[in-house]
Amino acid sequence: MSKGKFSEVDIAININLHAEGDLIYKTFRSIIANIDYLLKKQNNVSVVVNILLDKADALTKEYVNKYNNLFTKRLIALNIYEENFGDLSLSRNFLIDKAISQNAKFIQIYDGDDLFTENSLFCAYNLAKKSSRPAAYVPKFVIDMDEWAGLVYSGVNECLSTNDPRQILTNLYSRNLYQSQMLVDSRIFKKLRYKPHYPYYHFEDYCMAMDIVAEKYNIIAVPDTAILYRRKNNGSLLSATISSNRCLAPTKFFEPTVFRELSYKPSNSLQIDKYNEYANGQSTEYYPAWMKLYRSHVHNFLLHGKYMLIELCKSARNVCVKLFGKVRGKDKKNNQIDYSRFYRFGFSDELFGLIQKLNQIEPLAIYNTYFVNNAPCLVNLWPTKIDDIYYDLCSLKGIEETTDIILVPHITQGGADKAMLELCRVLSKAKRKVLMIATASGEVSNWAKLAQDIDGVIFLERDKFFNQDNINDKDLEVMLLRMVQNWPKLKTLTVMNSGVGYNLINDWHKEIRKFVKIYVHSWCYFVNEFGMLGEPFKLSKIYNCIDYLITDGEAYKKQLMDINGWDGEKILPIYLPINPVEQKTDYSIKREIMYAGRFGSQKRIDLILQSREELAKNNIDIVFYGSVDQSDDLYDSTRDMDLIESSDNTEYAGPFNDFNKLPINDVDILILPTQYEGLPNIVLEALKANLFVIAGDAGSIGSVVKDYKNGFLIKENGSAEAYKQAILNFYNQQDKLLTPSERLKFNKKILHNHDQDVYEKNIMDVYGK
Repeated sequence: MSKGKFSEVDIAININLHAEGDLIYKTFRSIIANIDYLLKKQNNVSVVVNILLDKADALTKEYVNKYNNLFTKRLIALNIYEENFGDLSLSRNFLIDKAISQNAKFIQIYDGDDLFTENSLFCAYNLAKKSSRPAAYVPKFVIDMDEWAGLVYSGVNECLSTNDPRQILTNLYSRNLYQSQMLVDSRIFKKLRYKPHYPYYHFEDYCMAMDIVAEKYNIIAVPDTAILYRRKNNGSLLSATISSNRCLAPTKFFEPTVFRELSYKPSNSLQIDKYNEYANGQSTEYYPAWMKLYRSHVHNFLLHGKYMLIELCKSARNVCVKLFGKVRGKDKKNNQIDYSRFYRFGFSDELFGLIQKLNQIEPLAIYNTYFVNNAPCLVNLWPTKIDDIYYDLCSLKGIEETTDIILVPHITQGGADKAMLELCRVLSKAKRKVLMIATASGEVSNWAKLAQDIDGVIFLERDKFFNQDNINDKDLEVMLLRMVQNWPKLKTLTVMNSGVGYNLINDWHKEIRKFVKIYVHSWCYFVNEFGMLGEPFKLSKIYNCIDYLITDGEAYKKQLMDINGWDGEKILPIYLPINPVEQKTDYSIKREIMYAGRFGSQKRIDLILQSREELAKNNIDIVFYGSVDQSDDLYDSTRDMDLIESSDNTEYAGPFNDFNKLPINDVDILILPTQYEGLPNIVLEALKANLFVIAGDAGSIGSVVKDYKNGFLIKENGSAEAYKQAILNFYNQQDKLLTPSERLKFNKKILHNHDQDVYEKNIMDVYGK
């Protein structure tokens, strides 16, 4: 349907249709009113309309075929296409390609279910053709008329241009500040395209707004224009994908060097009420409810899925009652319409007249007392604490150089935490930049300074940087996803015992593995007092989602394979290095044994204490070193401490931080009764110091402790009798044990894989140079 050849087009109007049905007729009338207004004001403008029916239903096709003739007399061309993308991004890109091939200077994007004041296209085009730099143009005011699940809310939002001094672009982190339907300089679309959302991505219009901002193009709110923003109850792509596992596509917007340069104000410094206009006693007390409700279109669905849909409904019901229920009676008594709030908000008589003309197209545009006197007028700012957190994160010195992210629950005094510090040291030595995040709330990282002192490592604690009051676990998970997708130098994501990390992998592994390698470090089964396994359950869910599971011994690898039926190809034993320790020099029998470690439910010191009287009869004393695990709610420290203090042959000698400060020449044995374990540092250090070790057969301890060679391995590691007998055997069967010099030679051979240089080589083989 063409009026001849053309070498250049001023405006290409692109209309994407899917399942809008009879709304098409109203939208067509609104678009035609815009074209007529434009041509009346400036009749030498060339306009072409491109319509795409993308997997359109029968009713939508019927209305397009019936009413497309409304366009023909006003245009140089009308083009109707049919495709089966089922993807709004591909649909938009298809028509953009058509518009660019038509040599269009500007491209107006329309959907099939919203209405514009008739001056919108003309005003946007008039601004655009005067601009020396490409930009996108959107209506100044957005009038929401919406109903979901029988809950109704209405309001007016003022859209701020990106260069408006009031605008806070970092708020785009959590909510789309701009409408999808805009007039765009075609030079922008020659550089940018919508990102297809199959199979992971959605919120394509939100992502496009971010891309435009990231490329330093302005989005201009056109004065004296408005859009009536409606949502159909059925057939919406948004509704169809709310419950699916979708995320934002990668965008330059989230790169630290880009994000920290955006306009920003701390959320707690912004007094929203001074920008907004309320009515009928509305005040700040209603503002949070409206915020929660309005942000739900993008932010809440993106971050929280079905959970926030429930909160949306609750919030909507609360808002409707508070804002409308209490004033309905007043409306009946007073039918006087008060436009003063709208005038203060920037409305003009001309704009009111244009909005009222929409009554001819859509009865929803009838603004009676009920709407005008009660609907809030809100400036589109929407600050959140999450925006602040991401801005602060991007503003950390050198954060854009991050190559590796490590997620741990905390960094405290334990073997697993020491292993993560060792990993950081090796990566630092290779000039990598590490961001380590402690994701557990309420945990104290006693070794935080050790992490912070490693060159190239940034360590952030949950309660200090990602406070639970400001960002919950799901929000933190999404923030981490955005970091993985968009931080340009990231190579790896490592998770060790972090619940947030496990959920991140479980929810988004297909997306994450497009950008980085995923490694999990694990060394043992966690078994609680009721015999329930913790770690293996989480590992079994994510094992197929990761690149490698790194452990410190063949024994744990075998356990994982035997219990889960895994082939083991993804399990890499990398033996942890042993700190330099002083060697035992006095091997004379002292008849004293030592426990050194945490006091908790995992470490079963009660199994030794049960035999204290029998050991006393054999003149054997026990000295205990360590501190109580205050986070272990299952452990009764009072019971064990009372037993130690009440016995003549037991002594508590206090905590320790360094194996070299333990009196190994004053004791004969290190004993480690344990419920579950990996390969404890204390065992490795004791063997390297040539101290005889008695330990439970847990984790990979059996790979280094060999009966009658360098210790005794207790197969029945829940048996007090077994530990007692092993202790007595050491003293009663000296002739069957290796001599100290033979033991030293044996230990050097068995601990070879735990050399520092071997560990560093193995780590870098996995993590890359």
